[in-house]
Amino acid sequence: MGANETTPLPWTSAGKEQTLTTVYGADGQPICDMLATAAPGDGALIARAVNGYAAMRDALQKVLADLDALISDSHGVVGLHRNGDVATWSELTDGGRFNEWLSLGHARAALSGSQVTTPKVRAGQWVVAGTNREDLDWGRVFEHYDSLHVSWESSQCSTPAPTMDGGDWPSDVEVHATREAARAAFEARYSKLGE
Repeated sequence: MGANETTPLPWTSAGKEQTLTTVYGADGQPICDMLATAAPGDGALIARAVNGYAAMRDALQKVLADLDALISDSHGVVGLHRNGDVATWSELTDGGRFNEWLSLGHARAALSGSQVTTPKVRAGQWVVAGTNREDLDWGRVFEHYDSLHVSWESSQCSTPAPTMDGGDWPSDVEVHATREAARAAFEARYSKLGE
């Protein structure tokens, strides 16, 4: 960790000296400036916390790189379902029917500093929605008179697409690329809700 620089400022606050501390990280680059009435040594505490965060970030990058290499060099996991079938990586990663087991998108978003966003509602998407067995359904989004609707498979009806402000799906909606993926996700969620 680089040496922090604390500079006394020419004014006081509540009778205490004000300081400006530039905190440096392990790479010698400035992390932040602190304007404070705190003791000059407090900058070291912040630098340790930031450097601990950097170490966790580096570890997450390494894990993601290792998983990417494993995924690119294999087809999936044999025995995961305890039936001898191969659970393919496309089933286990983002967008797959068991994507909650290996959600790499959230880790990548955390590393990039962005938020994980729900896909915007658009015609042609296959969706699974619902939080309990009674309201769980799956279907395809279509456009009807300039508004989006979902043709639900199980209930054999169509309704306006359940969108949030800004055109996003609610958190209980999974979006899938194909009919088969949506049906499999529906069946998996239905079974899980019955447990």
